[in-house]
Amino acid sequence: MDNSKFNTDTVIHDAILSNAVLYVQILENYLARLQIQTRLIRAEDPLPADQDLGLRSRILQAPKPASVLDFHGIDPDFRIKHNLYDVEDRFGCHYFILPLPEKQDAVRHSFDTILIGPFLVRRVDFPAIQAMQRRLKLPGELTTFLLQYYAALPCYENDDFLVQFLLSIADAVYGVNQYSFSRLREIPENQYAYRHDMSEDATELTRASIEKRYEAEERMMNAIARGDLDAALEISASSLFSSLDIRSSSALRSQKNYMVILNVLARKGAQRGGVHPVYLDDTSRKLAYRIENAISMQELGTIRRDIFRRYCSLVRTSQTKGYSPIIQKVVSYLIAHLDDAGLTLQSTAEHFGLNKSYLAATFRREVGVTFTHYVNSRRIDQAIGLLNVGAGSITSIASAVGIPDITYFARVFKAQKGMSPSAYQKMIYH
Repeated sequence: MDNSKFNTDTVIHDAILSNAVLYVQILENYLARLQIQTRLIRAEDPLPADQDLGLRSRILQAPKPASVLDFHGIDPDFRIKHNLYDVEDRFGCHYFILPLPEKQDAVRHSFDTILIGPFLVRRVDFPAIQAMQRRLKLPGELTTFLLQYYAALPCYENDDFLVQFLLSIADAVYGVNQYSFSRLREIPENQYAYRHDMSEDATELTRASIEKRYEAEERMMNAIARGDLDAALEISASSLFSSLDIRSSSALRSQKNYMVILNVLARKGAQRGGVHPVYLDDTSRKLAYRIENAISMQELGTIRRDIFRRYCSLVRTSQTKGYSPIIQKVVSYLIAHLDDAGLTLQSTAEHFGLNKSYLAATFRREVGVTFTHYVNSRRIDQAIGLLNVGAGSITSIASAVGIPDITYFARVFKAQKGMSPSAYQKMIYH
């Protein structure tokens, strides 16, 4: 035997296995970002009771399948043959089943299978749950529990991107054309027996789900109160936020109802951040009008993002918490009159019946910057927003934010942002 060739083959094989571990880690990390559960298991072992968030263990007397191999249509030799599966169970939940590459058990603690899921490929609304209860002969008292259960699952109505990513990983791990991919569907068996004491467990799980949703809502409102747009969007992306019990036969109507509630939660978050009610009311009414008049799910998706942008922007530009009552009123007045080119320290002092010097000193002490710096900073922030959406020429935008003198506007803009308005505009559109 050529020992040098044997050693070389061993090194290559070990390198392939090492790369396979990396690819599996990439897969796990990617799915975690999508909030899809991934577990390493042994195919022969009973599935963890919480793999399906405890659905079967809570409502069935004899939970099935006991293991991955009990799924209808799974080849017992799927690990050797490198068979990959997309399985839809009787409850409409999807799972990906992948064999770990050969000898991965030595690397990944004796596991031989990757189990991904559950996730949904279609929304499960109230009518769908009622139909499933009739089809599977599920007791009526499970309705609320099932609404909460499905709302807690990630849903990707077009899962082709998931499948393609999975197959790309399979190409790297097993080799191109060295595996098969099949879609299976569990055949419902109505003879399954349901537990008599399930109502108590269902209520407990529903309560836990509601508590988690309320905790997420609190985190989201606190993020908005800080004006932290990225954090608010990340928290709101949780599937917990779709767990609101909004019953309607129309998916669009259900989503509108959900958006109305989201608008209220975001408004309350901005109120915590110290935004004056007059701005909250105006923003809330405008968003509510857009929600009600939306004609597609895509349009509602755009409005959803705008909800967070608008309220976080209000917090960042209108925050008055911590100021004395008079400075709160002054700041609110300034925000409302930024487009007035005649807005000055003198005119503001006269409006509130204050001494000009007193207002200047008090404003700087509480806000931390001079009156003029604050007004100019807020005006440039507004100008940035208008430039970002192409709301007009630089000259027209300067007038719109209360600085009609284009030379002065350019000087203030550069002092605030480190570049000219025209340079910023080129950066945005090129």
